[in-house]
Amino acid sequence: MPGQKPNLKTMLWEPLAQEAWTLGDKLVRRVFGAAEGWEKRRDIVKNNYDLGVRYLKDGYVGDAMFRFKLVTWLDPSHAEGWYGLGAAYVAGGKQAAAEKALKKTLEIKPDYPEASQLLATLEGNAAQ
Repeated sequence: MPGQKPNLKTMLWEPLAQEAWTLGDKLVRRVFGAAEGWEKRRDIVKNNYDLGVRYLKDGYVGDAMFRFKLVTWLDPSHAEGWYGLGAAYVAGGKQAAAEKALKKTLEIKPDYPEASQLLATLEGNAAQ
């Protein structure tokens, strides 16, 4: 936004997060690409989901986004991970990305009331 000072944390975090995401992607594909890696993958998904929830609760929005992105990459059918990602995007002020993640949540699990409510709130704010 014009007139606002650049956010140093964001300027430093975003490139590092992107690089970590790329490296993590390569590592996970190499280590857990085989069928025998699915059990370990489930543990990684659970641990990262739990960390994402904790980070979001504690206000570490960028860290929460990273964890939820990892969860949804490892398990694209993880509705809670998509909801967490949507909630993190809301907290980070990224409404369009939040709507996309929340719609994906509802595509996977149509009876997810928290996702429905948050999406309705976002769409209501956009209409105003």
